[in-house]
Amino acid sequence: MDEVPGNNELPVAHPRVVAGKVDGMADQIKEGLGLGDPVESKTGGVNPLPCGKEADRRAVRRTNPPDTNPYLEPWFVDYSPYTMTVNTWVSVRSKAEATAALTRLSERLSSTGWRITAFSRPADGTWQLRVTAPEKGYGAVLEAPIAGAGTEQRIGLDVSSPCFRHPEEERS
Repeated sequence: MDEVPGNNELPVAHPRVVAGKVDGMADQIKEGLGLGDPVESKTGGVNPLPCGKEADRRAVRRTNPPDTNPYLEPWFVDYSPYTMTVNTWVSVRSKAEATAALTRLSERLSSTGWRITAFSRPADGTWQLRVTAPEKGYGAVLEAPIAGAGTEQRIGLDVSSPCFRHPEEERS
């Protein structure tokens, strides 16, 4: 990633690369829960979002025609700056399984360079695990148990990137 002078000092990265990192981190976290092959949200996936100051947002104009229609790609953004997120959940059998999975995950992530920034149970009764990835600015928040359909319990998972500038943003 290159720094672009005069661009609010935000790093520059292509959304496809950032989306791949965030998606990979979400997979690592889901695997680290140690739940085998759990049922998970069908709507979870990579989602771009605007970030930074709205007044500083710029349009992105492609300089080269893409190989495929970029609107079909989950990472497509036509604005800059942007951030990438994955918001999903996995199903667990019980509240106890959810808590055990979060504990297991915190140990596994700690051993691979992630930093646990919070692991607590607020007054509302759900556990929250906040972690930062080894790569600066990336992180995740997990919350459990969350009531699903019927007696189902879930672990909510949000993974996010830092704010980036698009390499093809229009410059004034």
